[in-house]
This record gives sequence, structure tokens and C-alpha cells, in this order.
Amino acid sequence: FVLSMLKGQTYIEGDYVSDFGADICYNGDGYWSWEEQGFNKVTWISSFATWWGPCASEAPIIEYIYQNYIDNPNVVIVTAGMDWNQPYSCESWATTFGLTIPILDDDTGGNIYSLFGVGYVPHNVVIGGDGVVIFSNSGFNEGTIVAMIEQGLENLVLDADEDGILDD
Repeated sequence: FVLSMLKGQTYIEGDYVSDFGADICYNGDGYWSWEEQGFNKVTWISSFATWWGPCASEAPIIEYIYQNYIDNPNVVIVTAGMDWNQPYSCESWATTFGLTIPILDDDTGGNIYSLFGVGYVPHNVVIGGDGVVIFSNSGFNEGTIVAMIEQGLENLVLDADEDGILDD
């Protein structure tokens, strides 16, 4: 892993991730940090470009999945947008597609796609609660993404008694 990062490659399935993030441009304020918001939770990040039609057609499906997990405290779902104003701004992307999911600005200071993306957008990443990438793939398959989130939940080690020590 360290060698692959030194050569400028992205995280791949099986790699442990260190902290990363981006500014929140919709449905939140400030900077979104995986270490602060996603560690010890299953995290799905969907990277997209505003000019790519398939990304636009998937936005309502991503919102639907987000709504299905919004009340689960062990799941974090965000999107990471890039190439703003081609033709959508962050806010117009959200309003056009009726989104409430948090959107990260991967153009200004974000590096999420460059950390995980190989190939083309959309690119979807699911990270287990232990910080290991369990799924990283270009394209969009709703069933596979949901299955990977569920797999992550099945393997999640919790701190049910909130004593700061993870349960076995």
C-alpha cells in the first residue's frame, strides 16, 4: 500500500485509507473529513461530473439509497462533485435533481476522485468501518452498491455500550 501511494496510485480494494475530505458545498457547512464523519461507520462516496449525462440520471437513485439509510447511524453517504458550472453549480445540481444528500466540492481542495477514481465517472467507493476499501468501481450498479453497504454493516464492529472499546 505505501509503495502504491508513493507512486501516485489511488486506493484500491483492500487498502486502509487515511483521512481525506473536501469542502461541503450542499447540505452542510465547512469541511467534510472521513476520519471525523466516517470512521467506524460504513461510508459510501459517489464521485460525479456535472457534464456527464449518466451521472445526472443516477442522482435521483443515489438520493433514494441515501434516504433508505439516513436514519442508520452506522452509515455515511456523500457525493463528491467536480467540474462545476458545466452546466450545473453545486446548488443547482441539488435543486434540479431534488437532492438532500450532502455534496462535497471535489474541485476546490478536494481530492476524493484522485484518491479512488480509476477510469471514468461515476466512481463509487464503499469503505468499511475499519477504514478498509471494500468496493471501488467506475460505473453505477445500484444493487451492487447496496450489497456492499450491507456487507460493510455485517462486518461492522460496534461499541454498543459506548465505553470507547469496540465490542467483539
